[in-house]
Amino acid sequence: MRKPVPAVAVVLLLLLAGCSAPGVIEGDTVAYDDLDESQQDAFRDAIGSNTTLTGVDAAPFRNHDYVRYEGKQYRVGVSRSWSASYTIEASPDDPSEDATVRAVEELPPDIRDEVRTAVTEGSYYAPVGKWDALPEPLNEVDYVRYGNETYELSYVVGDAVSRTLTAERVE
Repeated sequence: MRKPVPAVAVVLLLLLAGCSAPGVIEGDTVAYDDLDESQQDAFRDAIGSNTTLTGVDAAPFRNHDYVRYEGKQYRVGVSRSWSASYTIEASPDDPSEDATVRAVEELPPDIRDEVRTAVTEGSYYAPVGKWDALPEPLNEVDYVRYGNETYELSYVVGDAVSRTLTAERVE
């Protein structure tokens, strides 16, 4: 009896070339369990929507095209974009009589802590992507009062590169 050598040779060549059954993607895949905790969090956040990678090592997502998670394959990609960054600076000063002065406690709750940090530490750096624009109340205030001291506020606006992770399930 003769063995079908050509068929065995073709299968062997396909296996050596990295081919697999239809619908299964092998090779350029990193296992979810091989990611560190921050990478796992970012990956889960990116499923179904994009997520900004802040303080996360993006190497596994740049170096691999896929992540295997809970038995499913996800195509991943990292893109770069520009985001605004903001710094609030505060320095003790004596305002003119017609200057706008507001007590830190009177500021809206969503910026109060940031301004308090600027006053007590000299500046506050808003994480990239926190604000799309400088919050409107800050555009209306030149000086703030904190304790018995008045501080002049100034703002530094810059551009920062941010990395965005996408994760899309592959059928």
